[in-house]
Amino acid sequence: QAFVASANEVVSFTVDQPDTNYVVLLETPDAVTIMGVDTKTTSSFRIVASAPLTATVGYSIVRSV
Repeated sequence: QAFVASANEVVSFTVDQPDTNYVVLLETPDAVTIMGVDTKTTSSFRIVASAPLTATVGYSIVRSV
């Protein structure tokens, strides 16, 4: 997900999830910025950063079986 001088970005799914029982794994662009997810819905989630950044943040969605 692209961040441009932003501290949060919303990722929207192309196909809705059946529920919010998924985990979001984040790949941070550096070792200084703390990343997390503070909102999850069936259609999107929001990534938050400890400070505004301009970078690409990688993510993966994991569901339990």
